[in-house]
Amino acid sequence: FVFFVAALLMFVNGAYKIYYAAYYDSETGIFNQNAYLIHAEQFPLKYCACLARIDNYNHLLQAFGQKQVQHLLQMIVAKIADCDNNAEIYRADSDVLILIFYNKDRN
Repeated sequence: FVFFVAALLMFVNGAYKIYYAAYYDSETGIFNQNAYLIHAEQFPLKYCACLARIDNYNHLLQAFGQKQVQHLLQMIVAKIADCDNNAEIYRADSDVLILIFYNKDRN
């Protein structure tokens, strides 16, 4: 019985790691483009999609290095999340973020 439980826990842990690798960006901890494609089918009719691109991303990498640019990207994502708690942020590419803002009905 103990062997079965241990094997089950290892399977669940492995499945979670595969899911995380497939749908999350490891550098920022936000959803990636694969998750966006799946979630887009479930978006409500009223929403706004924005693409935010970091200009001169390769130049930033050369000037500051991967670790500093990763930290900068995490700060950008945190600032966007602070502006609107309901916004969904996806990383489409190394220098592109997809932002989804849901329209709020005003009565």
